Amino acid sequence: MPVIRIIADSSCDLRNTEYVKEFITVPVPIIFKERSFQDQGDINIMDYFSAMKQSPHFPQTSLPSPQSFINAFSAAEPADDIICITASSKISGIFNSANIAKRIAEEEGLVSARIHLVDSKNVSIGMALFIRTALDMVKNGEVIGDILARLEEMTRTVSMYFVLDTLKYAIKGGRLSGLKPMVGQLLNIKPVLYFDEGVVRDVDRIFKQKQIEEWLVKKFFKSALSFEQAAIAQGDALARAGSLEARLKAKAPGIRILIQEVGLAVGAYAGPGVIGIAFEEKNK
Repeated sequence: MPVIRIIADSSCDLRNTEYVKEFITVPVPIIFKERSFQDQGDINIMDYFSAMKQSPHFPQTSLPSPQSFINAFSAAEPADDIICITASSKISGIFNSANIAKRIAEEEGLVSARIHLVDSKNVSIGMALFIRTALDMVKNGEVIGDILARLEEMTRTVSMYFVLDTLKYAIKGGRLSGLKPMVGQLLNIKPVLYFDEGVVRDVDRIFKQKQIEEWLVKKFFKSALSFEQAAIAQGDALARAGSLEARLKAKAPGIRILIQEVGLAVGAYAGPGVIGIAFEEKNK
């Protein structure tokens, strides 16, 4: 049976899940208060958020170097095919870095496996659905062509909706260029954000904290392609994530839910208090 290995950058936020040992992670570098970290457990996320709240400085993400991806390709060998899944190329240069690495590896004969790059057009839990699907298909013995076709389909169906407790980190990081003017920001009106063709946009406004989970649940049951799986992201909001999970399971008892804690890279822009859901959407 052909050997297929999966690689992904750490903005998939799967480091504290059962899947982390099943694929190779390329960590995203973080610079915060003149210190460098790797988004792979170098610092506890709660300590990280606490420091963000107290510091006048904002974390900055850097790109994994092409060499980091080349190292990952080499670590994946021996293999027949390598699938490398990255964060959206519209908000990050990670895909481009992986593409450079692919070209170097192929031109210089550094790996024997065929390398396939997948731009998830997502990040965090949206990206994690791609990885989980690929891992499941590999376990089931499905061929590389079918796996790649399925992942390509998911670039058109996977949606991630999320609400930030504050916009200041995302604005500072320049990740909200797709949003309409936020006239209500000072009034604590919270926009519901989502990825549209890889770009973050706002789809609605929420005026009360308690309405956030209700909005996400309604959106899922109105728009989901099926009620079989979903992923929940949270940053310093574990109780709310648990409540969201319970609401989903109350209406869809057989649903498969993955709850993830955001990592350093995503947390740098989302900030503490973020909550979100990802799923495959019909009529996207």
